Amino acid sequence: MGAFEEYVGTNVGHYSIIIDKNGESDDDDHPVGLEIHLAMKDAMNSIETGFQVTERKYAEGDNCDRDMNIRNRFHESFYIFIKEKCGGDNAWGRKNKCHNFAKYCLEEELHLKWPETVQSPCDNYPFLLHIFKIQKSASIQTNQS
Repeated sequence: MGAFEEYVGTNVGHYSIIIDKNGESDDDDHPVGLEIHLAMKDAMNSIETGFQVTERKYAEGDNCDRDMNIRNRFHESFYIFIKEKCGGDNAWGRKNKCHNFAKYCLEEELHLKWPETVQSPCDNYPFLLHIFKIQKSASIQTNQS
């Protein structure tokens, strides 16, 4: 990543939720489970977002049915989020970003409260989102030419 991403912390500012489906996390700093998040489908060529599930570390006693139920539930939630919160626009932007999707999943799907101390830099400094979007669009144009 370039200097801009390092400045605004996009390498560490990605938001997601991790569901410890088997209760195997040893501590809060190293959770185990399914990571639910919004990501750019093809970050080199597009700002279109998609739903992603990642297995965080190997989990003992994995239950395939439980995995599929969780994946399907949040996959459906992604499309509802895009429709209801983003006006149907799946391009990355002010409404459609990982912070908002993680918060939506936690509050709307799991009925938990989002911690007030966890904020997106773009919420406090909205111009950062515009600068990053311009930089991303320029990078995409360069990659496509």
